[in-house]
Amino acid sequence: MAQLLRCSSYHTLQQYLFFTLLICFVVTAAPPDSVIAATLENDGGGSTGRFTASGGIPVTFQVNMKYTLLKSLWDINGTVALRSDYSGWNVIDTLSDPDNDSIYTKTFNISSIGNTIHYKFWINPPGDTTGYEGISSLSYVVPASEDTTPPHYFNNDSLYYDYTAIQFADSVLTFSSQYSTGDFSANKILGEPDVYPSYGDNGYAWTGSNPDDGRASIEIQLATPLPLYEIHVYETYAPGGVDKIQVKNPNTTGWETVWTGTASAVSTTSSRLLQATFPLTSYDVSQIRVELNIAAVPDFQEIDAVAALGINIPVVYTLTINTVGNGIVTKNPDQATYNDGDTVTLSATADTGWTFAGFSGDTTTSTTVIMDGDKNVTGTFTQDEYTLTVTTVGDGSVTKNPEQATYHYGDTVALSATADSGKHFVNWSGDITGSTTPYIVSVTGNMSITANFARSNPLAVHLISPANNTNDTLRADTLVALFEWSTSSDDDPDDLLTYIFSLRIQGTGIDTLLAVPLSDTSINIVEKITISLTADILCHWTVSVTDGIDTVASADTFALTFAKPNAVAWNNETPKQYALYQNYPNPFNPSTSLRFDLPMTGFTALNIYDMMGRLVATLVNTTMPPGRHEVAWDASGMPSGIYYYRISVEYDDNETGQQVYTDMKKLLLVK
Repeated sequence: MAQLLRCSSYHTLQQYLFFTLLICFVVTAAPPDSVIAATLENDGGGSTGRFTASGGIPVTFQVNMKYTLLKSLWDINGTVALRSDYSGWNVIDTLSDPDNDSIYTKTFNISSIGNTIHYKFWINPPGDTTGYEGISSLSYVVPASEDTTPPHYFNNDSLYYDYTAIQFADSVLTFSSQYSTGDFSANKILGEPDVYPSYGDNGYAWTGSNPDDGRASIEIQLATPLPLYEIHVYETYAPGGVDKIQVKNPNTTGWETVWTGTASAVSTTSSRLLQATFPLTSYDVSQIRVELNIAAVPDFQEIDAVAALGINIPVVYTLTINTVGNGIVTKNPDQATYNDGDTVTLSATADTGWTFAGFSGDTTTSTTVIMDGDKNVTGTFTQDEYTLTVTTVGDGSVTKNPEQATYHYGDTVALSATADSGKHFVNWSGDITGSTTPYIVSVTGNMSITANFARSNPLAVHLISPANNTNDTLRADTLVALFEWSTSSDDDPDDLLTYIFSLRIQGTGIDTLLAVPLSDTSINIVEKITISLTADILCHWTVSVTDGIDTVASADTFALTFAKPNAVAWNNETPKQYALYQNYPNPFNPSTSLRFDLPMTGFTALNIYDMMGRLVATLVNTTMPPGRHEVAWDASGMPSGIYYYRISVEYDDNETGQQVYTDMKKLLLVK
């Protein structure tokens, strides 16, 4: 029988492919001034940085390129190199794969023990001078002893592809002819090898009916369709005849050749296994066609089993999230894609002033999504509606601008308070405070605000005359004085204001001498009082104003001192007639004496007037006995000028009845 031929040109996949690999390092742990300058281990090269040719800790960096090669993303025309930021990202060294296991390595001595290194892998395709990186930045803490980094896959392929174990064809679709000691036509199944690695016939193996037919073929089926990159053919009887392997493209339904070789009889045991490698198919393969050159190996060529190696590329789906309104929807886990059957939990968070209304699209009621296809979900948020309730206490009104039944979060509303006639706005209470009007409210939820109004109190009066701490003269047993104050006002035009004058005499036991309601702003008091005439009298006076409901006192209370009587008799002789004499001295400063004669008892008033006829002082205002009298006037508090003094005496004449004597003279104050 013919010898089994194992393809003499076959080598491992790594011997066919050579590529460029670059690693970039960024050291962040130590400040720049602590970097130890040294030479990279680069055939004695001269780059400086943390990597040294000698000394330091040996660290081997490695990257697994197997799946990048299988996917035909690399070929023999590429170059493997190392790049570092210390070299301006220029090529400074190469990595290699001496044991042909697709893991490329390079050892460097690093002097930065305990520091963290960040690095990346880079490759340069043929004709591309820029290159591109694979897995994102990796971190590595430099140890105190020799170490090797983990064998990361260049493109994180292990995260996306499940590289299967050998899958044996489990059924036969058809074959060109058959010759076997067993009934292969009835079984039509190969399964796992029954003879290999031994040599010999097997009743469940497939054999062409004639060793000299020229060509023969068999089409077989895989249970799990996968993208393939390698097919193994187990030939246990007259091996070496396989020279072509094809797979069916499900997209075109046609057969595509993935491997060809030269049929030649071989005799070694290891040659009974044909390992045909080829670029990873871009489609799932379920049917394989194996062809043999019978003429090249004349004998009954028997195939014990056929195995396929492929990549289980998981079915992935996207979950697209849209929002309507203001809010966010988060996914847990948050990934760009999901595997078939993954469960994703959705969480909706509304912005302030908004409410989550629900999901629509591929889910409407649940917050979990089962990924059995591409999904599109919309989270809808609606804007909250808030009420602004305004009430009033007292007589007044409030307007809102804008005037609306409801408002949204953050809306601004101007509240203006207007008091009714005779009332005034006091303040706001509730969800706002203060007394500003208009008040700009920023809506933050349902709000309740009260505007408080109150009656307007009368305006307090100011006391005018007599001035505070004024001294006046008390004549005999009668008090005469003129009190004046400012006018009050009230916002209510219907209110009738009344002034209440109050005088308190100290030391008499009489707290309130007068409490007189008045409509005018002055009062001339002529009242009989019984007091001691041997000492000065201290009084306090004030004025309140009332509108019939509210009473407001003046802000001040004035003090007034009445001196004891100072009119004295200057001659014991009883005059024959009434007379008023010129004051002496005249002109005077600041005091002068005034004399007058009274032939009989009478009520006597002696007053001082200014040029305008205004009363400025009362020297006598009491009943005086007959005689010659003298009164002193101290004008210290008066300005220079001409003044008039006038006497008026009321007396009873036995013959003519009630009579009045009057006279007036001028006096000059010069200061």
